[in-house]
Amino acid sequence: MTSLRAAALLIAALAFAGAARAETAPDWSGRYGYAETGGRTAGGTGIVVTHRIAVTREGGQYRAEITASGYQTQVQIFALGTVLGSKLQLRFERDGDEQMFKGRYRPGALLLELERAGGRRIVTHWGAYAPATTERFRNPGAYFKREEPAATPR
Repeated sequence: MTSLRAAALLIAALAFAGAARAETAPDWSGRYGYAETGGRTAGGTGIVVTHRIAVTREGGQYRAEITASGYQTQVQIFALGTVLGSKLQLRFERDGDEQMFKGRYRPGALLLELERAGGRRIVTHWGAYAPATTERFRNPGAYFKREEPAATPR
């Protein structure tokens, strides 16, 4: 009887510890933005692409809408997010209606990871989704910044 009681106490303690850890884990919900500047074309046109990520949380699942617009770019993709330690992994779910080149990513492909690196600094680990002018950018690097709370992805 005492071993049954001890087991019940242990299970309750583990459940409480897990719930406390989940409550103290930082919430990734919000809007993140990054303006990519890739120099100029031969004709002098500025190469600028604005990337945005809107992250929402539905229960224990994160969802994200990733958009990019600018120089020869029109992206709208949806991703599922998973928290691993201090990182939010975003994996491809589906193309949006405004996605210029559909079928570019496979379901489940790691698009990118956002990592909290102390304070408000966020480090981006590029995956299948990367800047338009990738040769100019380090991986990983500090690119996205938190802007405001997220709207619900469409």
